[in-house]
Amino acid sequence: MDALLSYFKDFVKQMEKRLREKDKAGFSGWEKISKYEYIDRINKNLAKGDFVDVANLAMLMWAIEQEDSAEAEIRKAFLESMNSLIQNVKDGSYKILEVSTETDDPNMFSVREGIRNPYFYVTIRGIKAIKGD
Repeated sequence: MDALLSYFKDFVKQMEKRLREKDKAGFSGWEKISKYEYIDRINKNLAKGDFVDVANLAMLMWAIEQEDSAEAEIRKAFLESMNSLIQNVKDGSYKILEVSTETDDPNMFSVREGIRNPYFYVTIRGIKAIKGD
């Protein structure tokens, strides 16, 4: 096991070295690459026998999935909260006074870039509501 852990530590050092080289060379945008592009790059590097790049690409894919998972949990909690508020407004328990967005303009939308199928979104910063009569 000690020999294997020694190889592992050396391999991780090589991964970090390669990532720093790519960063210094100006590579960026790893979070904007599609899963399919990563798979294609992994296959190409695997065919070349470049296991360090294969591992780095796999790690980058993993990192994106971690971010997507965290984002999905936040989105789920937000939607549950919004559904609860909507229900309270519908049944008269609450009255919405104001909705403020990222741009402070409820009609303003931004396009999220870097995804094959961009979608529109608005960031809601807050909703002021009071208990109804």
